[in-house]
Amino acid sequence: MRTAIKRLVFVVLLLALVPVGFVGFIYRQTLKGIYGYTIAYWPEDAYKGRPVVELQRDLGLDLEWCSVGGFEGVTGRDVKPDERVMLFYKGEPYPWFPIGTAQNAGFVVIQNSTNGEIVVDILRTAYVDSL
Repeated sequence: MRTAIKRLVFVVLLLALVPVGFVGFIYRQTLKGIYGYTIAYWPEDAYKGRPVVELQRDLGLDLEWCSVGGFEGVTGRDVKPDERVMLFYKGEPYPWFPIGTAQNAGFVVIQNSTNGEIVVDILRTAYVDSL
């Protein structure tokens, strides 16, 4: 009787794990990308409170202009009058389930101060380009 219960539990777990493993294998690039912008360490985070020039020089980031409205819509954070926002892309585009591709991106919030432009915050996001 105990052997039959153990065998039944083993079969049920196996039947549950095989589809999960299959789905994980199919969407591994998507899962890797999600991990990249949610959990993984970004070296850019270490530059909070430091000049923007250091961020660009040390990491070689190409900061691009982005609209304040788009930034506020994506992040829900307001931009103060003495701040501006720039955008950078991180890594390569990856498949986003069956609907398109995504790419990890970061918003750099820059504050004008007497010491020049200082990085106030770096916010992570992913841009999804649907088909």
